[in-house]
Amino acid sequence: METRAPEQGSKGIVVRLVAATIAAIGLLAMGTSVREADAHESNPRFRGPGQPHSPPQSHPGPGHGCGGAGGGGTGGGDGGGAARPVGIDTGSLHSCALFSDGSARCWGYNDYGQLGNGATGPSSCAINGINLQCSPTPVPVVNLAGATSISIGDYDTCARLSDGSVQCWGVNENGELGLGTATGPETCTVTGVGLACSTRPVSVPGLTNVTSISTSAEEHSCASLADGSVKCWGLEAGQFGTTPTTGLFISPQGLPYVPSPVAVPNLAGVSAVETASFHSCALLWDSTVSCWGDNLSGELGVGTSENDVFPPATVPGLTGSTAIAVGGQHTCALLPDRSVRCWGNNAWGQLGTGTSTSCLLTAVFPPIEIPCDTTPTPVPGLAGATAIAAGGTHTCALLDDTSVRCWGRNDNGQLGIGTTSGPSGCSYNGGAPVACAPTPVAVPNLTGVVAIAAGDRHTCALLADSSVRCWGYNVFGQLGDGTTTDSPTPVTVVWQ
Repeated sequence: METRAPEQGSKGIVVRLVAATIAAIGLLAMGTSVREADAHESNPRFRGPGQPHSPPQSHPGPGHGCGGAGGGGTGGGDGGGAARPVGIDTGSLHSCALFSDGSARCWGYNDYGQLGNGATGPSSCAINGINLQCSPTPVPVVNLAGATSISIGDYDTCARLSDGSVQCWGVNENGELGLGTATGPETCTVTGVGLACSTRPVSVPGLTNVTSISTSAEEHSCASLADGSVKCWGLEAGQFGTTPTTGLFISPQGLPYVPSPVAVPNLAGVSAVETASFHSCALLWDSTVSCWGDNLSGELGVGTSENDVFPPATVPGLTGSTAIAVGGQHTCALLPDRSVRCWGNNAWGQLGTGTSTSCLLTAVFPPIEIPCDTTPTPVPGLAGATAIAAGGTHTCALLDDTSVRCWGRNDNGQLGIGTTSGPSGCSYNGGAPVACAPTPVAVPNLTGVVAIAAGDRHTCALLADSSVRCWGYNVFGQLGDGTTTDSPTPVTVVWQ
């Protein structure tokens, strides 16, 4: 183990100070004692029914960030010229679209260079008197060519290239960019403090033959390789499947991180990997699912809660899976019959089951009970699903009639149903009800959808006409419509 120089101690904590400030003024789905909004929302990287799960051949296909149409969340709009959007992904506070020429454009929060446009900004979003950098319309990711998929975390973004390599950009205070160091290559000044970052794509050294990439909210990324293995890097809080014995650094704040990709142990035959803040899951060649990491609310699907699981464990009773989606503290799988099963935290109805058992959380004081399911549970009344996307506390499914249904938390309009006041109210442990839908509801007036992506509190869809529509939270312009106004109905991303 090595420790970074003490003189950099003030920098490493700024990421969390800014995150705490954002959370305090309501920008992230945080504030619960069960960490459910620390999550990504998960960037949804899915595989459609009927796609093979056999080992990749010499030329791996698109990864599971936003991939080509039908192979991951996908983006929209003409974008100018001959190139058209063919992929999308959403993070907590920014979004990106992949284009048919291998380029990408991103929009939303940009204090750490996570939009990849070679700078922070270009705009400033004033949030309760705090000026933070953003872009409410898409900006080009500079020096990016040959991208086949893209994946978004809170403050960083990664892309898989056609040669099987990976490039990342954004914050690098805990080795998030996989460069072997947590310094540089640039410095981004956030609230007056300089932070390690890169405002443009940089290559992850030594990482080749990548078949899928997943970047999480909690400052780490994982990639599946053509040989069926998985490698991860960045902040380490159990998401690596074990505590690495080599290449582990400790920040001045006592945070463990691994700045270079390391293998997840006891995991083989992986076709795609999905990461959330504190847990990860892998879809295997045999169509089973393995999960590892934090299991506070049963999000690993192994029939228990509050027991972290290392190394990866197979989700029992779940076979034939064609896609997985990992959210804040919940996980979902798509099955060959186009049904969906979900498990984990259900405090806001994000499992879509309408009912659930409860998990007693003794890790918090005083202990509380929250709605949860610790094993895969069918989402009732949902048929014909072709893709799934899990956000921080909500979930969406694309159906075979090209419509979209969503369920879970809706206080920012992330379900797209035209209101932030219902259709139901979800609460637990005596708390005030929060707008939610505990079972799937249709997104009105939205058809022709070919792919979806769910962020922390916003959602995006790619349409067959190459437009992208987004809805929900928009404080940093992450809906891409040129405003910073929330929208409970889909708005069109404006390409400049």
